[in-house]
Amino acid sequence: MKYFKYNKFLTTIVSVGMKPQFYIHIITVFKSIDKIILFIGLLACIFISCSKELERPNYYMRAQINDMDWSADRNYGVAQLDYDYTANAHYLSIWSQTENPLIDGIRYQISISVNLPVAKGVYFFNNNGSIMAANGGVSGAVNGWKRNGTEDYFIGHSINGHIDITSLSKDNVGGKFEFVAVIPKSSSLGGNDSIVIKNGEFLVPINLVSGKAWEGPK
Repeated sequence: MKYFKYNKFLTTIVSVGMKPQFYIHIITVFKSIDKIILFIGLLACIFISCSKELERPNYYMRAQINDMDWSADRNYGVAQLDYDYTANAHYLSIWSQTENPLIDGIRYQISISVNLPVAKGVYFFNNNGSIMAANGGVSGAVNGWKRNGTEDYFIGHSINGHIDITSLSKDNVGGKFEFVAVIPKSSSLGGNDSIVIKNGEFLVPINLVSGKAWEGPK
């Protein structure tokens, strides 16, 4: 097609009496323009591809803890996948990190474990205190640090609740959660206080994978 196009152009030039040297120069210019257009097109493709690679979702993990707004620090809500060879599937753990206390003077962290093949769906917590089944166990926990005092650490395990995984990809996992956790009597807070977690939602990156490579949901 290019040969036909250039020769048709030559025929037109010859018919109007232009010198051969001139139309040869014109053909060279046209070929150069084609190369420039091709080069620009390649640059555009590379730029679009790089832009897509640089795109990163706005990750978050947030909830209300006893009616106080809580959120994990930026980039400190993460997911971990551990491959279980009995189930031939990856199990899910979600962790969070915060540096600042809420208005009650306590710094909270929320974690959730799902010892089932990771997939979209609703999973109800079924732990018994700190005990959770290695296969089929689902639980939530709240870690806390009081602002003052030497024995300031406590952990509350879920007594009900669920996690709803609504999105899952090779790179991240997202969804909603809510549960009630109870602080045991042995804690520094006096014991058996309830921590109510509601309106929990998350979209976190899968930063850690063990046992076998994770290629995304099947």
